[in-house]
Amino acid sequence: MKKNKIKPIIFFAVLLPAILQAQTIATWKGNTDDWSTPSNWTWLGTPPPLQIPDMNTEVKIQSVPTPNYYPKISSTATAKTVTVNSGATLTLEGTLEAEEITNNGTINNTVNGTIKLGKSLTNSGTLKVQTVELADNAGNEITIKGTSSPSNNTEIGNLTMEDKGGKTLKLDGKIKTALKLSGTESSKSFLVIEGLSPSCEITLTGSGEGNFLEIDTDKVKITGNNFTAKNSKQKGGKRPDDQTAQNGWKFPPVNLEWKGSQSGDWETAGNWEPEMVPSKQDTVTIPGNLPESRCPKLTNSSNAKAKEITLESGSSLDLDGQIISAASDKSEMKVSGKLSLEYTPEQKIWFNQTFQKNKITLNDGSTVEINGNGTSLALHDADINGGFKSLTINRSGNTTVTTDSGPIKVKNMFKITGTAILNSELQATNITVDYNSTLTAKQKITVNSKFENNGIFKSENEVFLSPSNIIRVIGNMAESKTEFKKLTCKDAGGKILSINGKIKVIEDLTLSGNSISNKLAINGNSSTSAIYLTASQDNTGKYLKVNTESIKINEGDFKPYYKMQNSEDNSGEPKNKNGWVFVDTFELKNSFMRVNGNELYGHL
Repeated sequence: MKKNKIKPIIFFAVLLPAILQAQTIATWKGNTDDWSTPSNWTWLGTPPPLQIPDMNTEVKIQSVPTPNYYPKISSTATAKTVTVNSGATLTLEGTLEAEEITNNGTINNTVNGTIKLGKSLTNSGTLKVQTVELADNAGNEITIKGTSSPSNNTEIGNLTMEDKGGKTLKLDGKIKTALKLSGTESSKSFLVIEGLSPSCEITLTGSGEGNFLEIDTDKVKITGNNFTAKNSKQKGGKRPDDQTAQNGWKFPPVNLEWKGSQSGDWETAGNWEPEMVPSKQDTVTIPGNLPESRCPKLTNSSNAKAKEITLESGSSLDLDGQIISAASDKSEMKVSGKLSLEYTPEQKIWFNQTFQKNKITLNDGSTVEINGNGTSLALHDADINGGFKSLTINRSGNTTVTTDSGPIKVKNMFKITGTAILNSELQATNITVDYNSTLTAKQKITVNSKFENNGIFKSENEVFLSPSNIIRVIGNMAESKTEFKKLTCKDAGGKILSINGKIKVIEDLTLSGNSISNKLAINGNSSTSAIYLTASQDNTGKYLKVNTESIKINEGDFKPYYKMQNSEDNSGEPKNKNGWVFVDTFELKNSFMRVNGNELYGHL
């Protein structure tokens, strides 16, 4: 039994000094007015060695009778908490550092002194100080409360919280002050400014300016002047669409860069750097160093805004069926990456904008991908945008593609993914029909570098090959899947036509160089390359140099054949082979043709 009683006593004895230390209270009695005079204090608990308050002391300034004095701080004073009771006065000419300060009486009758605050400042009386700033060990939440009225009962020359990203300033009541507020620019972190009630009001004594702030503009109102919050946002991450002051807070334009850290949602602040949602006055960049899965994608619920958008090379933006709005209607967009959209009527209007502030410009390296499920697609004249550089049509269902005026012109790649009927002339450097896709061309096609069919292609008009150097025609493994009504490559001396895979030509195959000394070279990729004709053709080819070993006409059996003028095989000889006929006449021998020779055999 004795043991059980001793243990609690020992435990209490060990903790008592710590308890007394934590609850050390200094109460002002006022023999003189000097804060730093030990005899001016009475103590509850163990006083500090110097017998004056320190950072562990709870200070109470009570009303004292005449002829006693109230404290004055002329240099530097510290305390854990300071409470000035009703009827009491604290004169602050130097610096007071405390975690919490509560004033129910008077702290200064004129603006003077500095408060270094660790946690909170609450004024219910009269408070006039020159500077309120944060102590070095201040917490992440700072609360400052003024009186309910008027604002000059709580007068602070400068309320200073600069380079304090990650902290929160909570305000209430009415306060008269100049603001020096900013987050941390180097880390792009925000100082958050919150209002504890709708009655919070700051009478601003001068026009202020700060950086990287997140402000509850509905609850923290400014009167007298405006405060300019650069690189800043409202509560929740959004921004005003113009510089009209929001209860005294002005938000100038910012430059934002997409990071895609959280999702593809345009309106998620965490996807941008700095972390805020673009407004109609802001300039945004989609960088080219992100995978497409991390790039922005708009949805039906999107309300995307920006003044100007730059898609860097390698970047992508999926508009779906939406637009991005600016103060002057639609945004200006400069595209060097991939722009995906459904090409809705409103999106088409956007493409047709000529006013620079609302214009889409397609730079080199850009790709426009048209998705959706419409059965008709009437393209605008993209010359207004600088011309299509690459164009992909990726519609579900059977889409008929036309144009408002002139041919469709594509500087680089025209690609079909899905099923399409092309009812407009097309001019492109490269054309690709994707796997499991179908393209039916009813109008003339001109291609400059490569035609590649991985699906099904059928032309009902001429396909004109206009090479600048080498042009490749890549067919599918079955000739019926790559079918040309007319295929032409003429006056192409010094150029190379390379045919890979199997293709079929229903009517005319017209191939020519420019002269005997300036021939068009034709080759394939060994035994897999062939041009299938529905009938033999005489003299539709001239000035050709054909590698007859690598490319055949049909099965190479001269049924049918392709006869040329002023042409030769790869060795420089006019030797008939694999359906290619170089000589002007055949020698009749008997009733059959000898394959790969210059004689025809018939009945004698």
